[in-house]
Amino acid sequence: MLAELTDTSALDTEAATLTGECEVVTELIRKGVEVEEIGAKNAPGEHFSQHALACRAALAITDYNARRDALLARFKAAEARLAEINAERGQHRMKQSNITASCVSSKSRRPL
Repeated sequence: MLAELTDTSALDTEAATLTGECEVVTELIRKGVEVEEIGAKNAPGEHFSQHALACRAALAITDYNARRDALLARFKAAEARLAEINAERGQHRMKQSNITASCVSSKSRRPL
């Protein structure tokens, strides 16, 4: 019965999944930054007008920012849920400790 009341296996599984999600998103953000840096270094030749280059750069930055913002939101959501899970697992451990202490205490009492 104690195991059923304090079981965290579902929370542990979700925490592992969310940790993986945070790692994936971090890597995607890192790769996006690298791609953006490479794109900036390898700007197209002078056959484009300055205006065309400026428009292309503005679109690229807007697209990059949108992707980065979506990834950051995804990371923050996973991180927030992971914090909730860790708090809930802590509550389960506390509950288990209290129940165990109560059981030990009641066993050690002598009958009147």
